[in-house]
Amino acid sequence: MRKLGMSQKDLSEKLQVTPQTVNSRVKGNSNFTIETIVRIEEVLGVELIGV
Repeated sequence: MRKLGMSQKDLSEKLQVTPQTVNSRVKGNSNFTIETIVRIEEVLGVELIGV
């Protein structure tokens, strides 16, 4: 996010979740689903998990 100049609020809007949800995930307070990881990869244009 930092490299793209994207804030947590920007990411939350693109993922259509609350800023609190993004904040919780960034802090490591909640788990990611595969679907969430795929959406983040699409929004950020990066690969988070390689198979």
